[in-house]
Amino acid sequence: TGMMANTLLKASMLEGLTHAVRRTMALDFSTHLADLTGRFEFGALDGHKNGYQNYLEKRGVDKQIWDTWKQAERVDFDGVQMLTPDAINRLNIPQNQKNKAIEKLMGLIARESEYASLGLDLATRAVIGGWSGKKGTVQGELGRSFFLFKSFTIGMLSKHIQRIQEIPTAGGKLAYSAQLAVSLTLLGALSLQLKDIVNGKDPREMDNGKFWAAAFVQGGGAGIFGDIAYTGLGGDNRGGQPNYAGFAGPIFGTGFDIANATLGNIGKSAEGKKTNLGSSAIRLVRQNTPGLGIWYVKGAFDHAVTYELQEMANPGFANRMRKNAQKE
Repeated sequence: TGMMANTLLKASMLEGLTHAVRRTMALDFSTHLADLTGRFEFGALDGHKNGYQNYLEKRGVDKQIWDTWKQAERVDFDGVQMLTPDAINRLNIPQNQKNKAIEKLMGLIARESEYASLGLDLATRAVIGGWSGKKGTVQGELGRSFFLFKSFTIGMLSKHIQRIQEIPTAGGKLAYSAQLAVSLTLLGALSLQLKDIVNGKDPREMDNGKFWAAAFVQGGGAGIFGDIAYTGLGGDNRGGQPNYAGFAGPIFGTGFDIANATLGNIGKSAEGKKTNLGSSAIRLVRQNTPGLGIWYVKGAFDHAVTYELQEMANPGFANRMRKNAQKE
């Protein structure tokens, strides 16, 4: 199962995109440091970009390390000057001084690259572990299932709130917060529209507050709240599950689908109501078949196979789905 999960992650292209974004940010930040060390003394950094010296000192970079970086020869990369560990290592200074300068450089670059593409870092793991409880216990495992796929949102909040707190002036804090909110909302809007296009749906209307509320929460990685903004807590999400089931986590959502396909249909049958066992079973198999959720497979498979099967098992399915889409 681990091998299958890794294969699907690669097939989705997410892993490659994540590495590419982080490498790009690492290269960009290396050129940024090369520029700053070439132009500024350490004590002159406070006037640059709202307290840059304060930012560096909080990460253990002092005047000695800065001066070591300044001495290193810049490496030319496609016409761009970069500050690299190899250049520092070639300096004629004590090895422990070089090692410390290299360690701080690599730590700083790695940290900034993780802002470009957030991952499940130690701080986020600690928050999830602290709220969930001990591993292996019922409470701990239920808590971890609730936080499954919510780590991005927690990481987003923890990293950027920390960064805002480190900005020394109120104006700087406000400017950073505003830039972050606006850019995330615009990218969240783009994400919503691309998701609908990938799923074979028309892009949403953008001239209403409901769309921009969903875009705002989507930008922060909390897409489930965007679904709630559109259809309410009891409405259905894009996967066809009630929003409250999705909010509780994918494991609970799968349990809900199984219960609905079995106990739900048994209850309907006992009451003499029309059952939808075939439709429930098709959705359950579709949602739990590895590979069918990949973005370039999903829409094509659903239109070619899933919707045809649903129409056969539950006549009128296509019309009901169209009416639902228009209503929401």
